[in-house]
Amino acid sequence: MTTSRTAPFPPVVSRAQLGPLGVPIGSPGQCKAVYPLLGKPGYLFKEYRPTQLKPADPLRLDRLVRLPGQMTTADRELLEQSVSWPVARVVEGATTVGVVIPTAPRQVYAKIVDAYGEAADVPLVLTHLASQDDQLARKGLAAPSLAQRLTLCGGLIDVGDLFERHSLVYGDWGYKNIFWSAERLSVYFIDTDACSFGPQPWVESYGFEDLQTRQGQMVDTYTDRFRCAIAVAACLTGDRNQHKAMGALGGLMHDERVQRIAPVLRCIVEARSRTTRPAIAEVRGALRGTTQGTTLSAGPLSSTIVGWDPVEPPPRRKPAPPRRSPPARSSPRPPTEPTVPIPPARVYGGSAPSSAPTRSSTGSAPSLQAAGGAGETRQPLPPLTRGESAIAAAVGLFLLGVLIGIILLIIHFV
Repeated sequence: MTTSRTAPFPPVVSRAQLGPLGVPIGSPGQCKAVYPLLGKPGYLFKEYRPTQLKPADPLRLDRLVRLPGQMTTADRELLEQSVSWPVARVVEGATTVGVVIPTAPRQVYAKIVDAYGEAADVPLVLTHLASQDDQLARKGLAAPSLAQRLTLCGGLIDVGDLFERHSLVYGDWGYKNIFWSAERLSVYFIDTDACSFGPQPWVESYGFEDLQTRQGQMVDTYTDRFRCAIAVAACLTGDRNQHKAMGALGGLMHDERVQRIAPVLRCIVEARSRTTRPAIAEVRGALRGTTQGTTLSAGPLSSTIVGWDPVEPPPRRKPAPPRRSPPARSSPRPPTEPTVPIPPARVYGGSAPSSAPTRSSTGSAPSLQAAGGAGETRQPLPPLTRGESAIAAAVGLFLLGVLIGIILLIIHFV
């Protein structure tokens, strides 16, 4: 492939200068369509939807187009081999309508058997790499060995580190946005024209859910670190479930390279603060053996990952407020009512005390079932309250008045 230094286009090109277009290819996704340039083999025109760009996007795209010319030779070569990087911004008049990008290398294509048993020549994506051996066999693909998976993951890490060193946020770490070659054991990133210099608006990446970057939050370098770590764990273990992939790393510890990178991946995924996630360069150094990477004081690798479980924990119930004890009294007050012994607590239907009687099976009225049975000693009735005493006194005075009135009437008539 050619880089933007040698691409046969100026940094900004009109749509008319692209020449004839071929039949749209692939699934357009968020863009309007992708056309092969018939007059410029090896290049594609990615046409945007009218509402896809923001006012600042043309300047961002121009920076992306110029960036390879500011890189070292090694970085430019990595970009050329592993990334479909935009080489020109396409305009119609003063309006940006798309970008020119390189086509994916031929070696990322393979014959894959679909659900109907028919083989088709399609790009290998990370969805295939992050699959178990039996799943790959059903698609007619040879299962890569652990050594091959480590080489492919090294490509993921190298590109992730390249982006981070140049202050780029990729954001869209999707399993279908990265191709790989079983022949050359290489990777190829697409949709990189959406890269930003610094944080960018929320980008959904299915399978890369990060609880520390909630939906609606800005996606940044710390998000990219998390998503890169999950991609590496999934492709090493053949499992796209975050929990299972992180836990399955423990079963690959017979390889010293896994021994070196697994603790760093765990640090990234388990970090309680997103800003403390180790840089992708640490994963790269650990894989190459040039650095020891970051280690944890915790125990062996576990599938219980702190802070990123896609299943929300249940809300915690607030504890009941403690009972307030009555204020201390300096001297006892004289009782205003006669003191009545408090009956002992009854037991309802069991050995433990209960705060309420049990309801009878008919539901008509509560029935007290004492542990002592029918021979239980009756307890004295509880005392009347002040209100009940006042009512009883008033009723008594009323009845007394009625009685006196009747006696006076009898005396009068007799």
